Amino acid sequence: MEILPPQTTLPQTKTTRTHSPPTADYKTYRRCLRWDFSFTCAFCMLHEADLMPLGVEGSGLTHVEHFEAQSFGTAGSDAYTNCYYICRYCNIAKNAKPVLDPLGRRLLDPCSTPWASHFAWVGFELKPLDGDATWTWEAYDLDDERKVVFRRHRVEFISRRLEELMLTVPQSVKALSSMFESVPAEKQLDIVQMLARLDVRRSAILSELRNYEVIPEDAPTACACGATLGTTPLYAAPVVVAAP
Repeated sequence: MEILPPQTTLPQTKTTRTHSPPTADYKTYRRCLRWDFSFTCAFCMLHEADLMPLGVEGSGLTHVEHFEAQSFGTAGSDAYTNCYYICRYCNIAKNAKPVLDPLGRRLLDPCSTPWASHFAWVGFELKPLDGDATWTWEAYDLDDERKVVFRRHRVEFISRRLEELMLTVPQSVKALSSMFESVPAEKQLDIVQMLARLDVRRSAILSELRNYEVIPEDAPTACACGATLGTTPLYAAPVVVAAP
């Protein structure tokens, strides 16, 4: 089972699209965009599981974003290359803001520039490192309080569960097992019962972590362009845990 890292590493390279839908109708792009952007908001880096661990489809929590707003009426605004996978909070914040602001700052395009070159994690906040990053940060409200809460929750939840799964539970099992032969027969049943509870706890942790799989359970198995599915470049090094 491949789960998300506690915190998403900012991309060191630009996002490369591998999908190319056959029509210029943005309403058909969603499946392709989910795969191209690794089920993650292209701007604030929230994964679908951060927004709704049981699956986002039908929730309205993720949208197709037009980088150059449709309201500007520019030819090609519905092109696939102008559309991004984005969370609801970023989409509402950006609305119809222009690519170029009155100060000459330009919105950063994750398909043209690596996020790690312009932003840095400071705790659970995504801090801009230059003027264009600052305009992007402002336009998409990248540190909206809700986004910060989502990020903190993932870091704390996954870190605690992994520690329990990989350290606390195995150590407890080892300690109890080593005691088994040395305790009176009437106490051995207690140890067996404690070991059984630890096994139940291990299964429960794995079930909880499954909600944070890199590829969501409701990931599309086909898309508009027929591209090969199953790769998520943003999470090339997921946390691997033994499935229940």
